[in-house]
Amino acid sequence: MDVVLTPEQEAFRQEVRAFAAEAVTPELLRRTGGAIEAFVPEFHRAVADHGWIGVQWPREYGGQGRTPVDMAVFFEEMGRALAPLGRYVGSTVFVGGSIISYGRPDQRAEFLGRIAAGDLLGSFALTEPEAGSDAAALRTTAVRDGDHYVVDGEKVFISGAELADCILTAVRTDPAAGKYAGISLLLVPGDAPGLSVRPLHTVAGLRVNVVVYDGVRVPADRLLGTEGNGWAHLQTTFGLERSLSSAQLVGSLFRLYRDLHVAATAEVHAGRLEPARLADLHDCRAELEAARLLSYRACWLDQNGAMTLDEAAVCKLTRSELALRLATVGLDLLGEVGLVAGPDGVLGGRLEALYRRAQFYITAGGTNDIQRGLLAQRGLGLPRR
Repeated sequence: MDVVLTPEQEAFRQEVRAFAAEAVTPELLRRTGGAIEAFVPEFHRAVADHGWIGVQWPREYGGQGRTPVDMAVFFEEMGRALAPLGRYVGSTVFVGGSIISYGRPDQRAEFLGRIAAGDLLGSFALTEPEAGSDAAALRTTAVRDGDHYVVDGEKVFISGAELADCILTAVRTDPAAGKYAGISLLLVPGDAPGLSVRPLHTVAGLRVNVVVYDGVRVPADRLLGTEGNGWAHLQTTFGLERSLSSAQLVGSLFRLYRDLHVAATAEVHAGRLEPARLADLHDCRAELEAARLLSYRACWLDQNGAMTLDEAAVCKLTRSELALRLATVGLDLLGEVGLVAGPDGVLGGRLEALYRRAQFYITAGGTNDIQRGLLAQRGLGLPRR
C-alpha cells in the first residue's frame, strides 16, 4: 500500500522537491546542522515568495487553497530535504490557522496577509510551570479592564517566542469555570509592554523560552474566537499540527535512514559489520513506511472533516518513538563514532543530534504518555481511571 496522490498533488510534490534541492544547499545544512526546527530568515522568505506559507489557506488570504493532504506533501518533502522550517508551524498552523478557523473578518484582514508574505512570525504559548502535561490546568489570567484584558502569568517551553511578532496565548478568563471552560485565546503582540522572554537551552540543542506576562494590556479586540471557549478551539489545531509535524519528521527520518543504510552497507563490504546486524535497520524502514501512511491518513481525515484527536495522537506517538529507535539502531551499528557531534561527525553529526532530540520529540507537543491516554479514552473508550 502507498499514498495515492492526484496528478496535481504529484506535480506539487515535484515542485517542492525541486525547490528544496536548490534552496537547501550544503552550506545551509552546515549552518543548521540539518535541524528541521532551525529558523533561517532568508529561507522563510523564499518559502513565502513561492506562496507556500498557508498552502491550504483560502486564496483571498494569501494562500493557495490546497488541502491538508497537500500540506502533508509539502512537509514530507521539506523534511526529506532537511529544510529549516522553524516558525512555520507556529505562524501558519497555530496563529494563522486559528485565525482562519475562529477569527473575525477584521482579524483575518490584519494578520493573514502579513503571515503569508513572511512579514509576521507567530508563536503559541500554552504550557506553564504547573500545567505541562495537564495543560488545561493553566493559571495565566486575563482580567477584563474596559476595552483591554490585563494578562498575568508565566509560560514555559515556548518555541519561537523570541522571534514572534504575535504570540497566541491561552489564558484563563473565568477562574470560577470548570477546568476546560473559562480558557480563552488572545493574540498578544510580541513587543507588548510587560512581556518578557528569556531563553531555555535544551539538551536537544533547541532553544525554547520562558515567557512572563506582567500586567500585559491586550486590546479586547485581540480575543480570538469566543471567550471561555479557547480549549475547544484548540482541539482542531492540535490535530492538524501533530499530523503535519509527523509528516515533516518522518520525511527527515527517511533521509537519515537512507544515509545510515549507505554507511552501514559500506561497513559490511569492508568486513567490519555482519550483514545480519542490518536487520533492525530494515525493521525501521517498515516502521517509517507505516508512520508515513499514518500521517497522510490523518491529513486525509482532516480534509474530510473526520479528524479526531486519537488519530493525531497515533501520528505523534509513532513518529517520536521511531525517532528514538532509529537513532538507537544507528548508534548500535556504527558504534561510538556515531556520537561525534557537529559537521565532522558521522552523517554530519545528524545521528548524534537525533539521539538528543528524540527525547524532545517524545516530550514536546503533548508527552507520549498523554497521547497514550488519548488513545485509551477516545480511541478505545476506556475510562479515565
